[in-house]
Amino acid sequence: MIKLGIIDYGGIAKTYKKALEFVPEFKLVSVLDINKEKEKIAKEVGANFYTLDKLKEFFESVEGVIIATPLICMQNKLFRH
Repeated sequence: MIKLGIIDYGGIAKTYKKALEFVPEFKLVSVLDINKEKEKIAKEVGANFYTLDKLKEFFESVEGVIIATPLICMQNKLFRH
């Protein structure tokens, strides 16, 4: 089984989580989000929760990552410079 993490557990991440239920080789084990209120949701789906101050621990807990950050967030960051 491949342990996966999701970065930014928002709307699209819920869709990824649902899709993972159909692939028994993958298991969602960790969630990374800046919003500490997402911890409750992570626990409900059986995943550990991390914030940016625990970034290293998040990556040590997984074998693969789904980046579910909205594209607009990445565009704003990339094109700001």
